[in-house]
Amino acid sequence: FRNRFVRTDGYVEDNEKGIMSRPGVFGTKVSGGFLKNLFRLDFKNVANTHVLYRNDKLYALWEAGWPYILDPLTLENDVRGEPRGHDLNGLLAEGQNFAAHYRYDAGSGNVVNFGVQLDPASGNTRVDLWEFDERMRPIRDDKVSFVFGGAGVVHDFAVTENWHVFVMPPAEVDQKKALLGLLGRAPFAEVIGFDREATESTVYLIPRSKDLERGSAEEMVAGEDDRVRVIKVPYHFNFHFANAFEDEDRNVVIDSVLTDSVDLGLEMDASVPVWEAADLDELSPGRYDRLTVDPTGKAAPR
Repeated sequence: FRNRFVRTDGYVEDNEKGIMSRPGVFGTKVSGGFLKNLFRLDFKNVANTHVLYRNDKLYALWEAGWPYILDPLTLENDVRGEPRGHDLNGLLAEGQNFAAHYRYDAGSGNVVNFGVQLDPASGNTRVDLWEFDERMRPIRDDKVSFVFGGAGVVHDFAVTENWHVFVMPPAEVDQKKALLGLLGRAPFAEVIGFDREATESTVYLIPRSKDLERGSAEEMVAGEDDRVRVIKVPYHFNFHFANAFEDEDRNVVIDSVLTDSVDLGLEMDASVPVWEAADLDELSPGRYDRLTVDPTGKAAPR
């Protein structure tokens, strides 16, 4: 057994200076008080959500940054040579992220992943899509992405033989909380405001890379590009998927743990244990459920 903290640039800087040198997206503040936290958007890449072992390399993943490459045996990483993480040999541009919850396609042996970019000015979200072979090489040299209106909490997704699967409740950027975040007075993760009066969530089905014509699939707009299937389903929120597949009628079957309302727990008192801070009677319980949708939209979800 071996364990080790990933030597991210934030981790190294904190240890060298003996302070909290940069903010955390969930509310950890920079040492030094109010003025030190003003307009600080240089959030730490904590590289702590998931790992991927591929082509004799171990990738430490966090959904709002680049992956860090670790030695699979020693768990060491080259923080001096790659202080912000690894750009996957030039695949990731400045500002692009590489999600933590990738998917392994047992049929092809490929790894599929995504990255999310929220544009506060337009209020739209772009999701980049990639697929990698057994040597962690992208299977295509052009860009694949789709865009939808609103702010997406895209933490996980699923894949089937023919589709990427995303499910999201309606949400927008909360301008008041965004301002508080810029002032260092609230976690920046709180800037997304969910529509608690909504009655529907949205399933987005995007064709797998093998089925998209080269050079034609960058920023496919949901609701305008017919290749992006937009299917309304009863309102729910889910952070993680258990499985997805296509049945004999080519319906997409989605298994996940879902709740009837959204509560990320960001407003709880962090100074006490969660079982003391949370009112458990008020929380919407998670339940394992199955949703079946018709990609053609001809049959109602069930």
